[in-house]
Amino acid sequence: YLHRQTPPTEAEEYETYQAIAQIMGSRPLTIRTLDIGGDKTVPYIKLESEPNPFLGWRGIRQSLDTPEIFQTQLRAILRASYGHNIKVMFPMVASVQEVRAAKKILTEVENSLSEVGNIKVGIMVEVPAAVTMANQLAKEVDFFSIGTNDLSQYVMAADRTNSKVANLANGLEPAVLRMIQQTVIAAHEAGISVSVCGQLASNSVAVPILLGLGVDELSVAPPAISIVKRVISQLDMSEVEAIAHSVLELDGAKSVQEYIVAQVGIEI
Repeated sequence: YLHRQTPPTEAEEYETYQAIAQIMGSRPLTIRTLDIGGDKTVPYIKLESEPNPFLGWRGIRQSLDTPEIFQTQLRAILRASYGHNIKVMFPMVASVQEVRAAKKILTEVENSLSEVGNIKVGIMVEVPAAVTMANQLAKEVDFFSIGTNDLSQYVMAADRTNSKVANLANGLEPAVLRMIQQTVIAAHEAGISVSVCGQLASNSVAVPILLGLGVDELSVAPPAISIVKRVISQLDMSEVEAIAHSVLELDGAKSVQEYIVAQVGIEI
């Protein structure tokens, strides 16, 4: 729907979700609600020019301000969830209040439908505020997904679309890795799972670190699945926790990469 001039209808979204859910069978299907803004645009949502769009009107902020589009998508997701293992995930969450507002709308839509599945609710953890408040956010949802592309640029204060500073937005920076550790600890203390998505999840060097930090799932693009599986098969799982905690004490991404290559023998 990225190039359409009009938003998709509920029927169109439902048919798409239903078709994917049928292919997935009993396996979980996680659907992220509309995540427009920053470096992503669609013609049917008129975005005003912003001095810093990555800090602007995007993700769940936008959805809460455009309830008609949000409710349409939620209705399609909920209808498709009947008889399927579907999860819904809210992006760009920065506060507990945003999660509660989104869940309130979700509940209202759910109550208007006769047949829905037992849907689980999660959030993207991709801003430092969400990491800081992870212990409270974990009480509101069923799972976290750490979006490392945005998290890296926000933690490092480096626009990943700006070639002059993009190299700073590196998920292997210990500052970013410590944020991931903090999120995992808060999630597991609350009894919920954590996945990691973004480029870091497909990074061979990062895989042993993420597993050592306790990440439960890695969300990667299809071409990277075989690579990630091969890396995991070569790891000594009894050692990855110590390795992960060691890299948290290093001084930068370059040192982290060199350490993992030397200790684990990962090929870059």
